[in-house]
Amino acid sequence: MLEILFTESAAGGLKVARHYGKGPYRPKNIRFLPTADGTPLSRQEMDAHRKAAEEKERINWEKAVLMDIDSRDVVALPFALSTGDVSEDYPSEKRLKYFDQLMSIYPDFNDNKETEKWFGKMQASLDRVLKAVKDNQPVRLWYSDNPDELCGLYHIVYLIDKFNPQAEIHTVKLPAQYIREDGSVISYNGWGDVSPREWHIHFKTEKMTRSVKTLCLTNWCRLKADNAPVRAMLNGLMHSLPEDIYDSFIIKEIQQMDTQFRQALVIGSVLGKYQLCIGDAFIAYRMEKMIDSGMLTVVQPSEKGSPLYHRTVKRNI
Repeated sequence: MLEILFTESAAGGLKVARHYGKGPYRPKNIRFLPTADGTPLSRQEMDAHRKAAEEKERINWEKAVLMDIDSRDVVALPFALSTGDVSEDYPSEKRLKYFDQLMSIYPDFNDNKETEKWFGKMQASLDRVLKAVKDNQPVRLWYSDNPDELCGLYHIVYLIDKFNPQAEIHTVKLPAQYIREDGSVISYNGWGDVSPREWHIHFKTEKMTRSVKTLCLTNWCRLKADNAPVRAMLNGLMHSLPEDIYDSFIIKEIQQMDTQFRQALVIGSVLGKYQLCIGDAFIAYRMEKMIDSGMLTVVQPSEKGSPLYHRTVKRNI
């Protein structure tokens, strides 16, 4: 069975998590940062914290349930379908053009050929999935309410139905929140947030019913027809939204900055504070629009080899 995930971090996480708990536990080199006020921990405090952390990790390791998954069956389809053009059935020229625009902020992707190479690997992974379902091989789709993962689910179900309407589809949905045994509550933005020791807890697979499949198909056909710049969850439903839907969050953080500031600081604040389930590339893309409109002015460009948003800008708002 192919295991299909919709972000690279999630696919990597599953490959690590599948053998978490296998074999005897081996102590790890756990390190601790200074306290909140910057005061370094004493040797006795560090030893006590390290011992407690090691014991907790050992218990988690020994309680873990191994998942019968082969890493060779893990497939990533990180097409990031919550933003950009989705009018194509099979992601091709329009999707590549969008990725080329989005990824141009990174030094490794400032050459269109690098984007084409990366995009080609995604297409090859998608081809592998479609060939498998055409050959009646079952697949399992790992998703959450994260817009990229949910759009990925809708899209792949749409394609699978075209290749083999009778294909056997299984799903694993990540809960938005999880209450640990110690009573603490953890919130997830997607499978990429899940610790290796907790994947098995959420490994509750279900066979996709006809009604759920119909819902996925209906939702994707609606979103595809809208072909809006952004798709996001509102009140439990995926909606088509304008490109500037997240701008208010970005502007709010910009206004908290000095007149001149590092663009990366705003991006980091938006990502960490609001948990919008969007990446740094899209925020940087929207800030480029603000520069074009005169809301921001570039004061000092980023150093060679650094992402474009590692620069200093001036706010005019």
